[in-house]
Amino acid sequence: MKRFVTVALAVALCAFRARAQNQPESSADNLLHRGSPLLAALDINNNGVLEAEEIANAGKSLLKLDADKNGALAESELQPANPDKVSTADRNRSAVLMTTLDLNGDGQLDGSEIAEASRSLLKLDTDGDGQVSKNELNPGKAADPDDRSENSGRHGGSGDHVPKPGENKPN
Repeated sequence: MKRFVTVALAVALCAFRARAQNQPESSADNLLHRGSPLLAALDINNNGVLEAEEIANAGKSLLKLDADKNGALAESELQPANPDKVSTADRNRSAVLMTTLDLNGDGQLDGSEIAEASRSLLKLDTDGDGQVSKNELNPGKAADPDDRSENSGRHGGSGDHVPKPGENKPN
């Protein structure tokens, strides 16, 4: 009898683990447990790059964090479940994202800011390739979106001056 109970418990445990592993990671609860909620919501494939499709769906993705379903993200909905487990790099990238998305600077994302998320994120795309790379998410890059001389994307980091629209390239 003891052996039957042990085997039954082992089978039940295996079934429980298999079921837990097959749960989708799209719910807000799962996103919050992956570190930075903003990064988890926006970087769907978790490769560190916000690709064109992820940027295009940014508003929809952000609303997955909307726990109270009011169409806005309060500061509490943007906080990681375990702040101590968020790396410094992810914390810095989240700060760049929040600065970019929070147009009125109130520490929250209202409905209009969420609706403009795709457009706001494209401001971080300094090399114009339609995506936001890890380099473009660095805090120094967010300060001057017109600076294309740093080593990111197709400009190769040579330091050459890239003219702004309407500016003539120096000889």
